[in-house]
Amino acid sequence: MKNKDTWDEAQRYSGLTMIIFGVISLIIGVISYSFRGLLYNESLQLILMLLGAVIMIIFDEIHLWKVFNKDGTRK
Repeated sequence: MKNKDTWDEAQRYSGLTMIIFGVISLIIGVISYSFRGLLYNESLQLILMLLGAVIMIIFDEIHLWKVFNKDGTRK
């Protein structure tokens, strides 16, 4: 949130990572529901969602480090 450019880039990139994570979550959910007796567990789904959120934040921050300097100007 150093300036409007960093904010806009972060919002654009995080939107893309959320879409990608949503598709992955959907696939994992369908597969785990198909094998209800073996893999389907609400706790497992919650853990995967939290882990995915952390991974998205890490990917977004790495992207911002690659694109911007510490003062918020583009590299």
